Amino acid sequence: MITKCATLAIRDYNSQTHNHYQLVVIDEFIWQMVCGIRYTITFQAMNADKEYATFEACVYSKRALKPVVIDFRKVIQIRIKGTSTW
Repeated sequence: MITKCATLAIRDYNSQTHNHYQLVVIDEFIWQMVCGIRYTITFQAMNADKEYATFEACVYSKRALKPVVIDFRKVIQIRIKGTSTW
């Protein structure tokens, strides 16, 4: 689940900034139950020029079981670690 959330976050970042980062490794994550689960994830990603960056992302995830199983994930915030812009 953490990998899926981090991958969703980096895809969201790429679509907003027209970059091509790919997830390399997840450094750490914290989760919190809030009518679903809110993940705060720190991970490293690499672009096409083999430049690495560390990202911070908040992703909300919820699974509904009735009437059918639905997985819902939404990127709340993502940024390159150390920048002031959320």
